[in-house]
Amino acid sequence: HGGPPCSTWSVVRFKPGGPGPLRFRDSPWGRDEMSPQDQRRVDDANRILVATMMILKAIVKSGGFASLEHPRDPGTDPYPSIWNLSLMKEWEEECGMVRTHFLQCMWGCMAPKATTITSNVPGISDLCVACNHTRHLQKLHGVDASGKFRSRITQAYPTQLCRKIASVFIASFKNDEERGADRLLDDAFLDHVITTIDDMTTTGINMPRTPTWASLQATTGIPDNFLRAQG
Repeated sequence: HGGPPCSTWSVVRFKPGGPGPLRFRDSPWGRDEMSPQDQRRVDDANRILVATMMILKAIVKSGGFASLEHPRDPGTDPYPSIWNLSLMKEWEEECGMVRTHFLQCMWGCMAPKATTITSNVPGISDLCVACNHTRHLQKLHGVDASGKFRSRITQAYPTQLCRKIASVFIASFKNDEERGADRLLDDAFLDHVITTIDDMTTTGINMPRTPTWASLQATTGIPDNFLRAQG
């Protein structure tokens, strides 16, 4: 399971009192004319997102289970979303991933926090439970009494959500074990993917400004049939 950092994508950045947007819907990989500090934040987030997709693809290629979580797409300008990226849509299609939309308030969060998980794990749709709350205890925009952004409280999953995701994976593993399914990764290939990702998330490889699978293949050296085609 992967949950790439969402702080640079957050709609809270557009709210009064927010830290200000670093991306827009028409420039999702990063806005122009950012400060050096903000540029580093966006670049790091971009590398982590792509690295997460690559390692999950390696798992799916082996016949394994994988899922990726991020805030739900607001679906309109000017808000950016990883779910609107052509790179993401192509990756989902090739990996056989299906999106599930849910509210984290039903899994222990003090605010609704609309969320999406894309996954090939049977049962992950159990997360989709209608909100039955009459009010929520926490607002996510603005700052609290200590001057910290309120959205920080949702950076970590609630315990109840962690348990639910884990239980769905465990049930799938047990089902595979009962059927005698073999989901062992190719160690040599996985080592190559992990080494490449380690390089990409430091200074060893400069990721393309607007990545495509073709440009990633040229940059990383990971075979094109891995990046583009389902295993």
